[in-house]
Amino acid sequence: AMNMAFCDASLSFDERVQNLLDTFTLNETLSETSNWAGPIPRLNITWFNWWFDAAHGLSQNVDWNRFPTHSATAFPQTIGSGASFNRSLWFKIGDVISTEARAFWNYNATGLTLWDPNINIYRDPRWGRGQETPGEDPFVNAEYGINFVQGMQGNETENAYLKVSVTCKHFDAYSFDNYDNVDRHHFNAIVNGYDMNDT
Repeated sequence: AMNMAFCDASLSFDERVQNLLDTFTLNETLSETSNWAGPIPRLNITWFNWWFDAAHGLSQNVDWNRFPTHSATAFPQTIGSGASFNRSLWFKIGDVISTEARAFWNYNATGLTLWDPNINIYRDPRWGRGQETPGEDPFVNAEYGINFVQGMQGNETENAYLKVSVTCKHFDAYSFDNYDNVDRHHFNAIVNGYDMNDT
């Protein structure tokens, strides 16, 4: 696979991606559409899991046995960091987490696709996941998200690549996990205009 165009660093990112997509068979394409993306041996592509949580440090789906220290830095829960109102702190937390993710990646112990931060607006303690959010203020949540993501991803123009890829969780109208035997995967939410604007 090393002699294929998608491995040629002299080509643009868009050209490399297009070549890779053109190289996939239909079954190979389908194998890459879940968070546990399958290996494609003929292209020397290994499996990839793109669901790793890292809101306050590497945590979910990390293979701790592969990394020499068997641990990563644990920062306070997001609601605690959010209460500091310190943008440079939020940036630095993201920067440290993504630097550790890169180190773990070198040992094939974690992925580089991180599903954080959780930018839900914390409106109701009955939700049960408020500690994952910066808090109840939309402005603070937005500022937290901007700084944390920029810290995590690094300066793409300086480095040519992102340090990690970040996906902010629960973009809008999400505060429902499990209630009265109904969960978020089996609930058809019909969100009115007030709720969309309020969150």
